[in-house]
Amino acid sequence: MLAVVQEGSVWLVSPEGKIVEQRAASAAADLGKIDGCELLAPSVATPIALSTDRSIQQESLLALMKALDEMGMISQVQSIHLDDLTVLSMDYAERFRVEMPYGADYPYKLRTLQMILDSGKIESNETGTIRMTGNNGQNVFIKS
Repeated sequence: MLAVVQEGSVWLVSPEGKIVEQRAASAAADLGKIDGCELLAPSVATPIALSTDRSIQQESLLALMKALDEMGMISQVQSIHLDDLTVLSMDYAERFRVEMPYGADYPYKLRTLQMILDSGKIESNETGTIRMTGNNGQNVFIKS
């Protein structure tokens, strides 16, 4: 489960995009976050809603969360960032910033990410950005 911190509250969001709980903002410390967006009229037991000009971000967020959950990867997400309107990014495994285009095939992107991490080409002590935004399927690791 991930959380949106907004107006002094933490809204817990299920992988299906439904708000399942409201907590005090102080309860957000150990939760993965969704930032760069504002929920419209958040309420427990309702689906998340972003402004209509953010529909691609909302659709992409929901698709990514579903794929992360189905692949058992959601617990490794520290945050998903929607503030950049050109690329969706997430902080993953406490080591990487992963950048993907909005509207991508997220199950495919996550399988590719897992193959990259399992390949041994990135050392276990390396951190950085994994750019998965190329149109030709090329992925780039930039060490930090």
